[in-house]
Amino acid sequence: MLNSQASNLTPPHPRVLFLPLFLLCSRGGVPAGAIFALAAVFGFTNGSLTATAFVAASHVAGPHAELAGNVMVLSLMTGLCCGSWAGWLYSAS
Repeated sequence: MLNSQASNLTPPHPRVLFLPLFLLCSRGGVPAGAIFALAAVFGFTNGSLTATAFVAASHVAGPHAELAGNVMVLSLMTGLCCGSWAGWLYSAS
């Protein structure tokens, strides 16, 4: 896994490229295998990034441990809600 705080923050930056790739796939003309591979890579990076963040939050000690857990769960739920809302808006248009 990742060992430092700086290395925990670098993996999300290349993930910004997934959005244009998914939009390109939604336009059509892309083989199903490429879409599957893109979704598999996105799922793997999403799972590993989330697991790394939760493991890092579990190392918070002292009075801030409960706060760190609450912030992690709030961030996860906010991201899930915003993602589903954005997907609904995209499919409605």
